[in-house]
Amino acid sequence: MFQDENLGEHKLKRKLDKGREIVFTIPANTTLKAGKTMKIYARDQGGVNNPPESLVFEGENTWGIGANVVTSLYNKEGEERATHTQKTIQTGV
Repeated sequence: MFQDENLGEHKLKRKLDKGREIVFTIPANTTLKAGKTMKIYARDQGGVNNPPESLVFEGENTWGIGANVVTSLYNKEGEERATHTQKTIQTGV
């Protein structure tokens, strides 16, 4: 990212094993400075609310786990801007 990015009202959606979906809305007027990162913690996970670099999602105590997890970022117009897919494969010993 080479310029500041207004992430206010963007939604982070995390879908767990084709079931439950967790949705966090980034607070309005949240701008991430160029070259910086943002961490979003579930409540009780040791995060400190220090926008815009650190946010605490008070609505959930965990982001959840699963064998197939898809996390996507949507802008306030509902357009998908980024997606991360995690797949866990168990192997026999």
